[in-house]
Amino acid sequence: SISDPGDYDTRAPTRPAHVRAHRVEKSQLSEEKLRDMLDELCRNIAAGIGLFREEISGVSTGLQNTEITAATHETRLTKVEQQLTALQMAQTQTRESMASQEDKRRWKNLKCRRLYTTSVPQTI
Repeated sequence: SISDPGDYDTRAPTRPAHVRAHRVEKSQLSEEKLRDMLDELCRNIAAGIGLFREEISGVSTGLQNTEITAATHETRLTKVEQQLTALQMAQTQTRESMASQEDKRRWKNLKCRRLYTTSVPQTI
């Protein structure tokens, strides 16, 4: 059988003071733990941002080095182009000089032939 209705309280149940105090402590621990977790999360984010900045700095340095290397190669290329132009000019001058010498040789041969043909008497 059911006990006396006086044994049951139909109002919202109230907890003893020590249970309420324990819940408050538990709640505070949760808040403290949440704060610690948030602090750790913030530290990790800050560390991540720091690493990301280092990465960006490294990439930036790499780009600067690449630009310097490109400028160096550009300078070398310009020098090689200048040398090529000088070689082409020298080649042209050499060809002109050789052509001039060939012309002189031909002219000399022609003069020698004329002299030979005019100075040697022809006998029939």
